[in-house]
Amino acid sequence: RLFKVGSDRHERGAVTFSWHPEGNFLASAGRNGIVHITDRHGDIIDEIPLSTAAPVLTLEWDRDGENLAILQEGNGVVPLWSLSSKRISPVETNLKDPSWLAWSKGGPHLAVGTIKGNLLVYNKSRKQKIPILGKHSKKILCGAWSSDGSRLVLGSEDKSLSVSNTDGETLVHTDLKYMPLQTLFTRSMESTKAENLVSANLNGKSLLLYDYQNDKDDPMELTFAQREGGTGCRYGDIVHHFWYQDHIAVVAFSGGYVLSVSTASQDLGTEKFCTRLHNDALFCCAYNPHLRRIATAGNDGIRIMDARDFKEIRADFIPPEDVEDGRIVSLAWSPDGQILTAATSAGNVYNFLGKMTTLFATYKSKIGYLSSLREVSVVDAVTRGRPIDVMVKLEPSLIAIGAEHVAAGMNNRVYFHRIEDKNDDRDRDRGNGNGGLVNDQEYVGVVKDIQLNTTYASVLTDSKVMLHLIEPPPRSSTNQNMSKTFPDREEGSFSKITCMALTDNFLFYGTEAGTVEIFFLTEWTLLSGIELRLNNPIKKLYPNAMGTKVVIVDRANQVFLYDAVNVSGSNRGVTQFESAPTNVVQVMWDMKEKNAVMIFDGNAVHTFIYVPTSMKGSMLVKLGPVTISSLGEITLRPDKVDVAAGNIPLISIGGELTCQTAAGGISTISHPFFEQIDASSSGVGGGSQSAKRRSSRGNMDPREEKDRLANAFCQALALHKLERVWEVAVQLDKRAFYLALSSKAMELLDVEMAHRVYMQLEDPGMVMALRDCMHIEDKYLLAGQMALLFCDYQRAQDLFLLSSRPIAALEMRKDLVQWDQALKLSHVLAPNQIPDICIQYGHQLEVRDDYGNALKMFDDALSALDAEGNRVIPDHLVPIAMMGLARCQLRMGEYRKGIRMANELDDAQLFLECGRILERQKQYQEAASMFVKAEQFEQAASIYVKHLIKDKTRLSEAGVILEKVDNAGLNADYGKACVAAGRYEEAIKAYRRASDWDKIVEIQLKHLEQIQQAFDLVRRSSSAQAAQTVAEYCVGQSDWRGAIEFYLIANKSEEAFKIAQSNNIIDVYTGFLGEAISTEDALKVAQFYEKSGDFGKAGNFYAMCNQYARALRLFLQCGDKEIDSAIAVVGRAQNETLTHQLIDFLVGDKDGVPKDPNYIYRLYLALKKYEDAAKTALVIARQEQDLGNYGLAHKIVVEIIRHLEDATCKVSLQLRQTFVLLHSYSLVKVWVKRDDHLSAARLLLRVAQHVSKFPMHVVPLLTSTVIECQRAGLKSQSYEYAVMLVRPEYRSMLDPNLKRKIEAIVRRKQAHGEGEIADDMTPCPISTQPLPQYSLECPTTRDALPMCVVTGRHMVLDDWCFCPISKFPALYSEYIRYIQEEATRQHIATEQQMQGQSADGPETSTYERSILRALPVDVLQTLSAPDPIHGKSVTMQDLVLVSAEEAMRYIQRYNNVLEEKKAADKDGGGDGDEGAAADEGGEDKPKAATKSSASANDGEDDDAGPRGSRRSGFQDGADSGDGSRRKPSARSGGSTGGSGSGGGSSSKSRRSGDEDGGPSQSRKSSGGEEPVSPVSPRVRRAGGGGSSSGGGRTSSRSRNAGSNQDDYEERGSSSGRSGSVKKRRGGSD
Repeated sequence: RLFKVGSDRHERGAVTFSWHPEGNFLASAGRNGIVHITDRHGDIIDEIPLSTAAPVLTLEWDRDGENLAILQEGNGVVPLWSLSSKRISPVETNLKDPSWLAWSKGGPHLAVGTIKGNLLVYNKSRKQKIPILGKHSKKILCGAWSSDGSRLVLGSEDKSLSVSNTDGETLVHTDLKYMPLQTLFTRSMESTKAENLVSANLNGKSLLLYDYQNDKDDPMELTFAQREGGTGCRYGDIVHHFWYQDHIAVVAFSGGYVLSVSTASQDLGTEKFCTRLHNDALFCCAYNPHLRRIATAGNDGIRIMDARDFKEIRADFIPPEDVEDGRIVSLAWSPDGQILTAATSAGNVYNFLGKMTTLFATYKSKIGYLSSLREVSVVDAVTRGRPIDVMVKLEPSLIAIGAEHVAAGMNNRVYFHRIEDKNDDRDRDRGNGNGGLVNDQEYVGVVKDIQLNTTYASVLTDSKVMLHLIEPPPRSSTNQNMSKTFPDREEGSFSKITCMALTDNFLFYGTEAGTVEIFFLTEWTLLSGIELRLNNPIKKLYPNAMGTKVVIVDRANQVFLYDAVNVSGSNRGVTQFESAPTNVVQVMWDMKEKNAVMIFDGNAVHTFIYVPTSMKGSMLVKLGPVTISSLGEITLRPDKVDVAAGNIPLISIGGELTCQTAAGGISTISHPFFEQIDASSSGVGGGSQSAKRRSSRGNMDPREEKDRLANAFCQALALHKLERVWEVAVQLDKRAFYLALSSKAMELLDVEMAHRVYMQLEDPGMVMALRDCMHIEDKYLLAGQMALLFCDYQRAQDLFLLSSRPIAALEMRKDLVQWDQALKLSHVLAPNQIPDICIQYGHQLEVRDDYGNALKMFDDALSALDAEGNRVIPDHLVPIAMMGLARCQLRMGEYRKGIRMANELDDAQLFLECGRILERQKQYQEAASMFVKAEQFEQAASIYVKHLIKDKTRLSEAGVILEKVDNAGLNADYGKACVAAGRYEEAIKAYRRASDWDKIVEIQLKHLEQIQQAFDLVRRSSSAQAAQTVAEYCVGQSDWRGAIEFYLIANKSEEAFKIAQSNNIIDVYTGFLGEAISTEDALKVAQFYEKSGDFGKAGNFYAMCNQYARALRLFLQCGDKEIDSAIAVVGRAQNETLTHQLIDFLVGDKDGVPKDPNYIYRLYLALKKYEDAAKTALVIARQEQDLGNYGLAHKIVVEIIRHLEDATCKVSLQLRQTFVLLHSYSLVKVWVKRDDHLSAARLLLRVAQHVSKFPMHVVPLLTSTVIECQRAGLKSQSYEYAVMLVRPEYRSMLDPNLKRKIEAIVRRKQAHGEGEIADDMTPCPISTQPLPQYSLECPTTRDALPMCVVTGRHMVLDDWCFCPISKFPALYSEYIRYIQEEATRQHIATEQQMQGQSADGPETSTYERSILRALPVDVLQTLSAPDPIHGKSVTMQDLVLVSAEEAMRYIQRYNNVLEEKKAADKDGGGDGDEGAAADEGGEDKPKAATKSSASANDGEDDDAGPRGSRRSGFQDGADSGDGSRRKPSARSGGSTGGSGSGGGSSSKSRRSGDEDGGPSQSRKSSGGEEPVSPVSPRVRRAGGGGSSSGGGRTSSRSRNAGSNQDDYEERGSSSGRSGSVKKRRGGSD
């Protein structure tokens, strides 16, 4: 609230008021008959007592503001008060009871209406009164003059409306539905004349629109939405209306509604906006055309609304408390729109400041603004403290602010006030009692601008600047003369100052001549050396706080930035704003971002970043949204930031804009291009705002946090805050952001940052390039390097030339191969480089086919002279230039000169180039000569073949050259020419070089009759065309075999088959095809053989066609002869029907003759039924073992175990035990051969415990056991088995030569009872406990231990490998030793054989060791020996140690642990392993003598040897660890004797290799194999049968000899067809 004229002046009751047309005075009157005149600040100007005390009804100022008309109730005299004379001039109307009056808006007329309806028009200029009686029949309620003052509209209580002219003559009179309460003039959209439309409020019910100039159209009545019951308008009664535009009427309703309605013909009556401002009632309304604001009053106060969008301005709301008492009865705005006046029924008139004159000034972070008509508020934008109000002496038209002062000026007077905080004691003490006024200056001319700093004031008046102290110094001071008037120059436009700016150190002023001059306050001198000149007069200057940079606006609205620090370069420190707005209202330097400049154009802020140093020089970049592509490309879209209407930005601090609002206050907005900078920094800006941001970020979604960081990155990048950009980029950690940062850092010449980023990007090339630039101090040289990295070569050249090292420009052009520009630079920068550049430029011109200029360049290179006239071309460049001349001579047709120069230079490369040039010039003979000199024989040959050998006399010359050429095409062409000339041998040589076998064959057959050579050539080359030629030749010669062969080579199988079929030589046909026969060919052959009755061959070829059923049928027709083929077919077919057919055949269902079980076994393998195959294999192996065919049994067992393990199938313990026995038996002779009797004895003891499995050689095997034990020192075991041999059943079969020795061993029992040798102990691979090395059972878990196939010992975890051939485990160290010894033994045997010596001798082992020591390591690694299973060669390099984990996995598979777990899970935890040990007594009980599952399945318990416990594994036959001995059992069979795990010293382990086969001294007998017998001749089994046959099959007789019928049947196949085995057995018996 500005001021109040209270009821103490008006008395309580209705009050009226009126504003002076210029807004300087307010007239108000109430019920006491006194009119009060106050100024706009509330000061009383005059009081006008009237002749009567009657209430004043109306106050009205004339258009000039000179006279105030006063209308009193019941008074016919209208007083006119003169503002200038302060006197009243009464106007006698001679009318009773006047009710209304109004001055004309465009003339001197005053209209007065009465209660009777009469009218008086008074012309103040003429002092003329024109009474019009009976204008209306009743009281004139309202009226209005048109804007030009030519028309008067009146509304009467008689429900009529009239329009009159200035003389009162009625132009139009019309009757109305209701009496009018308000009338206005306006102009319809269709009219281009004066105001032709009258609007009238018809008693608050409707709005009348009447075109009084158009007699044809009737008046229009606008009614508004009715209530639901139809009883009046839903908005209430119309209180007031006005015209917002010519065709938009704004209507205020008593219900609190304000709406705008269109009166245009196309949308007449359409409501544009509607809002409800008051909930209860609306009393009055006023419109401010200057601010386009609508004020409405109601019980709830005064509300202000923007007429443009009908939105309430809540900040301007005036609550009822500010009106104190009484209802508001009228509202009005001052003519200038700055003051809103409200009159109440209590007799008060309130004045509110609606709009301040926008005056502001800034000094650093301080802002001074006009907060009231004569009050300046000062606030610090950084501290945001309470504003300091400074009362000034006048209502200013301009203000200024300094460090401690405020200046307010108007016209030619300026008052200087000290800024004093009334709450600060220091300021109160310093006050002078005059409101802080420290100086009052009156200047010669009108003051246009004022600037202050801490000490000085500069005032612009009439093209001059007065610089003086703000506070006058005392008279005794020495600073009396510290004032100056500018400019000093008097010439023309230089003497007219247009603008100025003042900082702490400098005074800047611009002139009409377009110059900007700087006065240095400290030195009190003009800096004439840095005068700036522009093309247009200077309009405004905006320096930064330090005064080092200034923004300049000229009269052409061009904006420049002058940097006084960076005045080098072509622009001399001046940079133009390329996209600055044309209307510059305010320019701000951001106080935090020192290089950020903001330009306000009245509506929006345009933000620029000044870059003093960059790759492009100094530049100004307009800010806007920044985006980063996936490739790191930066896209900046320059944009502006809109500012709310009426707001003017004053100061920017880090993007926080402090603005002066339209109401004159201060507000703050955040610049959107800066807001994410502080938000993303943890330590910037403190305070509650930052704390809130950090708190909100704590709960931010990761995706939102990522977006926030990306925005912060883009904003910091746009502001060139590279350190901050780096921090955010590290958090984002994406390549695109790093690339964007590196690009910007290089552009801004921040090499260290770019280097850091490319280190992060791991780009070594850029890192090295930037590292080379780090030492460059010359900014132009550095900028040039950056421009070069950006491939901006022209800019790089310009920068290099400005630098201290301009030669870099020349080096760049040379590196870019831009020789034309390099040549221009070299004339200035480096004349000594002209020859080299000319030569390079000449080469380039040659490539471009510009031979004339190229010739000139080469010639210039040779003739280049220095300043003294000496040639400057170096010696090494002379030949190069000469070569260029020679080439250009040839290209330009000077062949002789060019060839002569080439011959003189004698350069191979030049010869080659000249040859190519001459060839293009079609000088073929000379070109060929040049190619030959260049030793480019292929190109020379090409010329001969294409152009010269048409002359047959040149064939010999061409032939000499072509002998050195391998090109197929050239040789072929030459061969063709030779054939045409009848030179066939030369043609063959040429075609041979061309690999054209077809032509060679053709020549050999047709011309040289070299038939066999042709055949051999076709076989070698496999040429289809040549083969067909030969095949046709063979047909002609009736050589059908040759025809078939060569037709097949020619892929003519159809012709070959016809010849073979017609000549009955299909075998020849199929023989040539072999395995590569196609399905179609195989089918034809099969059909042929089937028709011919050769079913075996037919079946084979049907199988190739995948016709397995047909093939099987034919194979079965062949009987036993094609069983192998039948098995193979069924295996490939995997068909159940075919499988049953074959099985029926094998068991004899077809012919009643059962076939060999081996066939069943092989069938199962073919069908991949490995479990059934394993059972069958076990039966077959036992048969062969019973027959003494141990090697064959061993082979079958190994084969089936390999199949099972490859298929990851379970290998039964019974099958593994069989392998252990057979392989242990085969290893015995290896140890005997190596003279290791202890190892041989251990293995024989293992075998002897299962002697019943070797029924054909029981006595020889036991005899060998006794002898080897005796040799090894195992006396106890030797005695035990000697006792067995002297039993009656074996005694008669003893070898007579050994019988007495064995009996002696038995008799000397007592002599050999002590001193037994204990087995060496090695760690168990499962429990790691010490265990006899030949024991194959874990002492803790009773699990079987894998056996080493080299030694027969159990495996050890840290010495484990697998045989690369058989895949069986072996001890790595023993395998190595085995290979070394076997390889050495073979070497010795070979040498001795060559020398005719015997391989046996006592010195062999020593000799072997000496040889091994003599061999180098690399030779040792290549030694090879046969593997112990298959006898295939193995080298030491093939062996690989495996990890303990892999070894343990093998042990688990070996014991079927995984299968047991699966079975246990499936069966509810039961133990399904047939080989599991049954230890019912627990761990603390002694080992029980129980049968293993294997022996239970076997059905046997008749092994010879000491009885002990039989479990899942094998234990050797040695004494137990505690030295106790077991007596041999008299029974013929028993289980293996288990050795204890206790102590007993172990002897040194003996390890050696192994090889396949039986004992060393056994030989094949008619019934099988003999056992080991180192001292006796061959021992044959009684009734020996036939020997084993090939393919793993034995005769029926040999299979059945010595075997037990029941035992065989029990071990028969369990594959579902086992009855066939029994049937076969019965048949054999």
